[in-house]
Amino acid sequence: MKENKIAIIITGIMSIVTIISAFICYGQLGPNSLAGGISLALFGSAMVSLFIAITNYLARRKEAMEEFLQETDTLLFQYSNITHLCFSQPIKLVNACLFAELDNTNQSRESTIREAKDNLKRWFNENGKNECERNLDGEGWDVLYGVLSASYIRSLKESIESYDVFSKNKMRTLNDAYAKMDFLFANKRIRNRIHKEVYVRLYDLLQRSKQLMGLLDKEKLNESYFRECTISIERMESDYLIQNNAQSFEELVEKMNKEIAIFHSKINR
Repeated sequence: MKENKIAIIITGIMSIVTIISAFICYGQLGPNSLAGGISLALFGSAMVSLFIAITNYLARRKEAMEEFLQETDTLLFQYSNITHLCFSQPIKLVNACLFAELDNTNQSRESTIREAKDNLKRWFNENGKNECERNLDGEGWDVLYGVLSASYIRSLKESIESYDVFSKNKMRTLNDAYAKMDFLFANKRIRNRIHKEVYVRLYDLLQRSKQLMGLLDKEKLNESYFRECTISIERMESDYLIQNNAQSFEELVEKMNKEIAIFHSKINR
């Protein structure tokens, strides 16, 4: 697009200069002026070149915008499929439960599980949604604890796996597509808006995901490191949402989709 933009500017200037030159020559030297005829001929050539440059620019503009949208949609689709940690219970209690259930190296595992169950039960006694949750005991509580611990483990594994998949994306193709866009009018405004509202958010989470997976090792999920998993993921997600002034990832996806729709509407203009 940059080459087409430069061609439009150069041929546009040539058109203006040659038509002004033709008027001056005809005005000063008369209607049969050779210089005026040459200037008029150059003006005609410049106008043809300008038309070709504009046609090429519009075609390349549409192509570059569609390429950027395609790369953005691919990355945003994977972004929206990330499994985020979302627990109704405090992260400290969740971590204690995970530690008790997953740490095969713990020699006092039974007592650790008992302590985790007691702490979680105490929390339900104080914060249960209904009378049933607040008064569960015996077999009923064992069943609920089993369901909860299984959901914690499943959520953690799914979250790590989804971040691992997302982190393997490369920004090079999106970078290249973004770099190709160079608009003739309102270039800075259009590029800055899509850069701020979409590009930066995708790039930021991708870099965070790569850093996260650099800290975590999926092969160690059954060892005692998972405390770092939940804390690292929860901290990263919280910081990311605060930085982007959002309450949830769903809200961010909705915002980016709106910006992409606005950007898409400009393609055929």
